[in-house]
Formats: sequence, C-alpha cells, structure tokens
Amino acid sequence: MKKKLFNALTYTLLGVSLLSMAYVLVPEFQELVPDLGVPTAVIVAIGTFFMSGGYVLVSAFIKKEQNKFDNLSNILAEKFLEMANHYKELTKKLEENDRTNKELVKLEKIQLKTKLDNPLITKSAKELIEGVLDDKKKPL
Repeated sequence: MKKKLFNALTYTLLGVSLLSMAYVLVPEFQELVPDLGVPTAVIVAIGTFFMSGGYVLVSAFIKKEQNKFDNLSNILAEKFLEMANHYKELTKKLEENDRTNKELVKLEKIQLKTKLDNPLITKSAKELIEGVLDDKKKPL
C-alpha cells in the first residue's frame, strides 16, 4: 500500500512538472490558463521535478538496500541451517559416545569382578575393586 502510494505521488509530481514545463514552452497552454503566469509555472515545474526526482532516487536507494538485506538474510539463514545440521550430527555422535562409554564401563566392571575371584590379588587391591564396583569408594 505504501509503495503504491509512494509511486503514485512520484508520478503525479512528474506529471505536474511536465505540465508546468509545457505551460512555459507552449503558448497555447498559456492562453488556456492565463492566471497562472510563466514565473509561477517555472517555479512549480522546477520544484516538482526535483521533488519527484528525489523520490525516484530515494526509491532506488531503498530498493538497493532491501536487496542487500535480503541477500544477507538468505546467507544468514543458510548458515543457520548448516549449523543446525552440524549440531544434530554432533548430538548423534555424543549420544553414540555416551552409549559406547556405558558399554565400556560395564565391560570394565565385569573384568574387575572376574579379578576379584583371583586368589593372588592382595586384600587392598580387592578393597579398591569392591569400592569401584560399589561406586562408593574411588580408586587412587
């Protein structure tokens, strides 16, 4: 809506500028509206021309900046999606590592339980192994 209004205003001002210049340059127009006067028509033509030209420049600048912003937004969205995919991959790898670590802990506990049955292990070593298996004592 704003863009349409902006464009309508721009083209209206250009039209007024062209009509004012036609009034100055074509004597038949001066006869149709004798009360306007040439100096007034020149002032109106120059003023509206610069205003409409300014609107056209502002519109072009806004469009150019909007395109830059859209391009940057697209690049940012692509990078965000790329990071999200990397995050999912890393999360899967972390979950896999957690599962592997839990399996390794189970295997280590099984190994320690089998060492407890060994009659050659000292009493202090047995206590350390039992502490690890009970999760109460931490080994040195």
